[in-house]
Amino acid sequence: MQKEQEQQKMEKVEIVFWLLFALGLSQMLGSSSKNEADVLLEFKKGINDTEGNLLDWNPGNVANMCAWAGISCDSSTSVVSIRLTSLLLQGSILPSIGQLTQLRELNLSRNYYMSGEIPSEITNCSLLEVLDLSYNLFQGRIPGFLGRLQRLRHLSLRWNYYNQEILSSLANCSSLEVIDLSRNQLGGRIPESLGQLSRLQNLSLADNSYMHGTLPRSLGNCSSLVGLRLRNNKFTGKIPVDLFKLPVLLTLGISMNEFTGIESGGYASSSIVELNLTSNSFNTSMDSILKGIQQMKHLQILALGGFPQQLSGEIPASLLSLKSLQSLDLQNNSYSSIPLDFAYGNLGYLDIRFNKFAALPSHASKFLKTVNVLRLARNQLTSIPPEIFGGDDCALEAIDMSRNNLSTGIPETLVDCLSLQSVDLSVNNLQGGLPSGMAKLRNLTSMTVFRNNLTGPLFPQVGSLEKLNTLDLSWNRFSGALWEDYSPGSSMRRLDLSYNELSGQVSPGIGNLTKLTRLDLSNNHLSGVIPSELGRCSSITLLDLSRNELNGNLPKAMDNFTELLILNVGDNMLTGEVTMDFGATKHLVALQLGQNQFSGPLPYSLSNISLQMHQVQVSSQTRQHDFYLQPLCTGIQALDLRMNNFQGMFPEIVCKWTCLMVLSLANNNIRGTIPPCIANLTNLQVIDLSSNHLTGALPDQLDLMQGFKATNVSVKALGMISKSPEWYSFGGGVFGYGITLRGAYVTISNLIDSFTLMDFSNNELEGELPLTLSGLVGLMQLNISSNRFSGRIPVGLSRLKVLESLDLSHNNFEGGIPQEIAFMPELSSFSVAYNNLSGPIPTGNNLNTKIQL
Repeated sequence: MQKEQEQQKMEKVEIVFWLLFALGLSQMLGSSSKNEADVLLEFKKGINDTEGNLLDWNPGNVANMCAWAGISCDSSTSVVSIRLTSLLLQGSILPSIGQLTQLRELNLSRNYYMSGEIPSEITNCSLLEVLDLSYNLFQGRIPGFLGRLQRLRHLSLRWNYYNQEILSSLANCSSLEVIDLSRNQLGGRIPESLGQLSRLQNLSLADNSYMHGTLPRSLGNCSSLVGLRLRNNKFTGKIPVDLFKLPVLLTLGISMNEFTGIESGGYASSSIVELNLTSNSFNTSMDSILKGIQQMKHLQILALGGFPQQLSGEIPASLLSLKSLQSLDLQNNSYSSIPLDFAYGNLGYLDIRFNKFAALPSHASKFLKTVNVLRLARNQLTSIPPEIFGGDDCALEAIDMSRNNLSTGIPETLVDCLSLQSVDLSVNNLQGGLPSGMAKLRNLTSMTVFRNNLTGPLFPQVGSLEKLNTLDLSWNRFSGALWEDYSPGSSMRRLDLSYNELSGQVSPGIGNLTKLTRLDLSNNHLSGVIPSELGRCSSITLLDLSRNELNGNLPKAMDNFTELLILNVGDNMLTGEVTMDFGATKHLVALQLGQNQFSGPLPYSLSNISLQMHQVQVSSQTRQHDFYLQPLCTGIQALDLRMNNFQGMFPEIVCKWTCLMVLSLANNNIRGTIPPCIANLTNLQVIDLSSNHLTGALPDQLDLMQGFKATNVSVKALGMISKSPEWYSFGGGVFGYGITLRGAYVTISNLIDSFTLMDFSNNELEGELPLTLSGLVGLMQLNISSNRFSGRIPVGLSRLKVLESLDLSHNNFEGGIPQEIAFMPELSSFSVAYNNLSGPIPTGNNLNTKIQL
């Protein structure tokens, strides 16, 4: 009995103990969770969350820390992962990160604006396995203290601004499996010590441009290496044969370097599947290299371009006959023919762009029975052999014959190759029309034939190509009306086909192309109205109908273009008021309605244009193959309403569009003053308000407009990043705008070379010129003629060292012409005619013959 009582007593004590233990553990964990929440809130202080993605990171929500955006915890509620990717975060990593001692992953990739340096406190995160800071603005030297992170498996600092050499201490991270340091500004040599990383599977140092020296033979000790990518650097010497002997190496990309050759031996035992040797400085016989490649029994993808002096004549049959080879890239050589007889193997991709083919051989259709993708751009071809499409035997899915000398017609046999998905015949001299029977190409997704001499009407069966996403027929001589939709359910008002013997169904029209994203019919002779059925193509991102002979109104159905980026209907004969709701589009980049006959008030929906934060893409002259982003901004990047009959007050809504780069309202009936808020447009490069009825003075704070001050940045293309980044760049001069330059009307095909212009001419502006004009040191063209400006010509204008044209004529300026203007180095056109000037004419430099008084 006593023993039972003692046992019961012990059980109670044990229960109390475990209850107290659980309570203490709960308090300890709660305290730990609260402490780590405080650390995360401190970490957040270093971040500017422009999109509001971290709103749940707040002191009132500490209990739910493990459910915060991007946070993962283990079973003890310790933070083990911070994954904040593609959120457009700005800022830096604060030292408090080192207090998260259980952290296994820190991933801040694709934010584009995170910057600064990695704090040394990160080494306190001794369990860290993944560090991914790629696609940001981090800079400086890659810190040597990263070598203390013994458990680090994945290190990606791709696409940042790291410079100097890679420190050998990185090899202390013995667990490393992935090192991606590509697209930085790294220099120096590859450390020999990296050969100690026996677990390393992928090493990418591509696109640094400045790394040099020979490859360390120690890399041959990285027995786990699967991928080695060294493209676009300055590595020299011979490629060690040790690399070809690595047991599991699949990808070796060493293009665009200065390697002089490959050490002999080792090819036959190679496991390499993908080999890229393009554009090196091989000074050894290419025959020996070709013979070695033929021994690589696992090779599937080979790029051997950029040797125009060494690879010429006939493509070696031995290359084309490699049984395992699936993709062969021989671009930028001097090959001119294809061997007549060889075994074709499994070759599905053949790229022979930038060679010297004058014609395709008669047996071309033989190898096109297996080739799916054929790239023949930039050769010397003069015609398209009809037989290459091969009817039922044709395996072609994509063909590119752009930028040749094609001067015949497009063969009718094109439509017999039913597997075709992409056709590019652009920039040639093709004659005639599009083949009849285009409706047969039901798999077609892209058709580009811009810049040819094609004529006739648009093919009526376009609606049958339901998979089409890109159609570019621009810069031809097509004529007739745009497509109408005659299919059941369309809005066609009347279609009478009675008293005939017709059979079959009516082909659907343009409205049936629900996957269409890009439609460019610009620079043709198309007439008639824009069909309302076009509004059913709700996925469209680019619509360019400019430089045609279209009339009528903009269809209200175009409100359905919710994905629209660029709308260009300029240089037509469109009329009426513009009632399209531009606010219905999510990410509008450019709106071009210029040189039409639109009338009425400025489009009311300009005020509805999204003010979502995004970026402008520009290229840096100091970084090859790269870009940088300007600070976050709002609104569209180009507005062109020139040469219409719009009327009303100056639209101050544009002051909120801080992304705006081009503003052209010239030749309308716009009244009022130029508001001071125009100085908010820090990205503006072109402003043309000429030939309106503007009054008042120029704003004082023009020197805030940074776009007129930059002299070392060129705009690469209109582009943007949204919440899920989508780069959109345009070639072929899709974006164009008209200006009056030195008295002549010209069209600028794109924003290039930092072209900058201010044109306030032919208005009723008055007062003295603001002194802040002298701060716009990147301004190239300034025209304020035919106004009522008065006072003296500011001496400070002479500080505009890149100014090429200055027109101050037809105003009320008085006093003398500043002598300093004679020494403006780029000034080639200068007019001060019809003013009240007096005194001597400045002399010096080229002003002597260019001045107009």
